[in-house]
Amino acid sequence: MSKYHLIAEPYKHKKIKYLLIGEAPPPSGVYFYKPMRLALGAKIENDRSLPSTIFNHYFDKRPESENEYLSMLYSLKNRGIFLVDIIDEPIKVADRSFPGWVNPENVEKVKEGIGNLMDRLSLRGIEIQENRMIFLLARKHYKRKIREAFPVSYRISWKDFRMKNKSCPCCIHS
Repeated sequence: MSKYHLIAEPYKHKKIKYLLIGEAPPPSGVYFYKPMRLALGAKIENDRSLPSTIFNHYFDKRPESENEYLSMLYSLKNRGIFLVDIIDEPIKVADRSFPGWVNPENVEKVKEGIGNLMDRLSLRGIEIQENRMIFLLARKHYKRKIREAFPVSYRISWKDFRMKNKSCPCCIHS
């Protein structure tokens, strides 16, 4: 089990109702399930962090302390909401040294991971119906590949999820 899985495990409900799916763990080690300081001074519309995206969606706010961050993580667990990544390997997709600020080699790694995602989820003991999967798209490079592999899943940009601009299953069924 990867170190990211070990960090996330305490926040995984036995019965996951909604599975949020990101690209990959960040190489920086700053990981969603590890409380971090958020840019609370930034307008929520412009705060592109994954924690701000998820917490604003579910709680209409960002945590202002480590205790509040942990409390929100446990609240997500109690709601049956869990976050995983398409691939387990920490990679840097957003990279200013490439045209369009995207590393094409790492985009391909994420695309390749889409095909065996269900097998990796099964190894982690995660069973989920496809219509309860929400792919949080930081960029649109994988949208078609995800739609082909998971046609009834939800695919939504971070900003739309953060700002609740589009419906998702957790909002529809709540």
